[in-house]
Amino acid sequence: RTQMSGVVADFWKQTGAIPTQVAWGELYQALQQGIVDCAENDYTNFSLLDHHKTVNGKFITETEHDFTTRFVLMNGRKFDALTDQQKEWITEALKQATAEERKITYGMLSKSKEKVIADGGTVNSIDKAPFIAIAVPIQDKLAEKLAIQDLVEKVRAAGK
Repeated sequence: RTQMSGVVADFWKQTGAIPTQVAWGELYQALQQGIVDCAENDYTNFSLLDHHKTVNGKFITETEHDFTTRFVLMNGRKFDALTDQQKEWITEALKQATAEERKITYGMLSKSKEKVIADGGTVNSIDKAPFIAIAVPIQDKLAEKLAIQDLVEKVRAAGK
């Protein structure tokens, strides 16, 4: 079970998987009954619903293939119309909110991982290089289609 967006489905198909759409509320049963062999998600989400306690959910492989992002969007004209002081307040508030959100998220991740292991889940480590080799051409193709090659390169450079 995975997201069914084009690039995500393309990625999983190229790994040999068969991406399948299953409603989130039905995933526990789908894993338990073998309707799906596995599902992608983070520790916090799948541990909250005990997906790791199912027949097909107890083996976890940390692929790190996906990182969730959260955005705060604001009308550019409204932001530009603010005073420099107001812009500074908003920017500083967002920096503080980001730091707090990351602290909470990583704390939840750590506790959730501990819970999964304590409940009998098995965590596997793998060589991520083959995943990266599959992902890069897919990313490049989408970047070209959206004309965001420079942005993709900046993101890749930031990860090094």
